[in-house]
Amino acid sequence: EQLLCETFADILGLERVGIDDNFFELGGHSLLAVTLTERLRSRGMSVSVRALFQTPTPAGLAAADGAGPVFVVPENRIPGDATVLTPEMVTLAELTPADLDRIVEAVPGGAANIADIYPLAPLQEGIFFHHLLDAEQGRDVYIVPTVLGFDSRQRVDDFVTALQSVVDRHDILRTAVLWENLSQPLQVVQRQATLPVHEVTLAPTTDGDTPAQLLAACPASMDIRLAPMLDVTITQDTRDADGDRWLMALRTHHLTRDHQALEILLDEVRAHLEHQEAGLAEPAPYRDFVAYSRLAVSPEQHRAYFERVLGDVEEPTAPYGVMDTHGDGSGTGEAVLALAADTAE
Repeated sequence: EQLLCETFADILGLERVGIDDNFFELGGHSLLAVTLTERLRSRGMSVSVRALFQTPTPAGLAAADGAGPVFVVPENRIPGDATVLTPEMVTLAELTPADLDRIVEAVPGGAANIADIYPLAPLQEGIFFHHLLDAEQGRDVYIVPTVLGFDSRQRVDDFVTALQSVVDRHDILRTAVLWENLSQPLQVVQRQATLPVHEVTLAPTTDGDTPAQLLAACPASMDIRLAPMLDVTITQDTRDADGDRWLMALRTHHLTRDHQALEILLDEVRAHLEHQEAGLAEPAPYRDFVAYSRLAVSPEQHRAYFERVLGDVEEPTAPYGVMDTHGDGSGTGEAVLALAADTAE
């Protein structure tokens, strides 16, 4: 229990954790769950990811004694100095030499710039499906934009430099998705991926909504075959008479991050700007999460579980029967109606 409490606190960045504290209620999530099990394994304690989800407290895990088989992630066998790739180097996907030739041809810098290759995680597969569906109409609902403000151009440049350093640290931020002429969609991690930076000039706006103008000036879609799947577009803020203020549209694809990951990304950018990057934790390989989500439990086990809990559900998962996704939702209206207390009850 003491080892588990210490490791929980270490992973979650907390001063202390009690034996009955819930890992997920304290801020843990699936990626951190993988990191936790690996950290415990390095300290001589075997705990499966499944056991953590079933009993997410130190007391529960200690009593379960790591119930369930412990899955070991196959190592990446692509050498750091590889100039030619062979199928046995790729341990998380079964590829033919022809597959590898197509992948190498599609990656800038060829084989020397490929650090790893693996399939999509299950949730990524769903996002990828809708990306392809929307791409036919020249849009992508899974591009996630954030507008940031700066009080000088120098601060913009410093931010971009720090963001590139964060991209260099994390494999998921140096990842492209390739699928054309391949047996399955694959994530290809590049050793080097340069952050795209665009600068635009906006006309003065009468309504003062320069951030909306900036987002409108960004492309409607993103080529996920190119790494990184994030970019920045910068402009002078036309609302600032002195011309010192700048705006940045930071766009990332949901295949690579969610809201929680954005917070981590910005925290790491801040650490670089404050010259505190040496204190950042060792980045967790995304391949470990992919391996756990795809290989630790067989497809047959997944299917049996969902047939058991959803076998009698016949309706599609469409709210109110609405099947049209209405693009990215930006054209959807919103109405607010106050209900009487008895109706609400």
